[in-house]
Amino acid sequence: MKKYLGTVIGVSIISVLAFAVFELLENAHGVGAGWFASIWIIGLGWYINHAIGIVHKIKGGVYVNMALGIGIAGILKDVFAGKPFAPSAPTLFWVIIGGILGGYLANKVNENLRDQN
Repeated sequence: MKKYLGTVIGVSIISVLAFAVFELLENAHGVGAGWFASIWIIGLGWYINHAIGIVHKIKGGVYVNMALGIGIAGILKDVFAGKPFAPSAPTLFWVIIGGILGGYLANKVNENLRDQN
């Protein structure tokens, strides 16, 4: 149970930072600050969740938790603010397709590297 609680807490911290800090910096200082915030937030999130080890990872599994958590938090943030879900659906669909294709290609690269060794 502790390992799953760590995953929820780690992803929640990064989701809050992503939707609080990113918007503030981008609105105040423009796109460059938004890019800086993106790198800083995701970098900090990766370090907290993966390097320190807050997030549970199944041996042989892949890390999909931060992207999934941030995506769900973004959708729910708008839904709780009273915005309709429907405009988010096409973006969510293409993000899922991109994730599937990225996972497939990463698997093929790993298979190719294993075959070369």
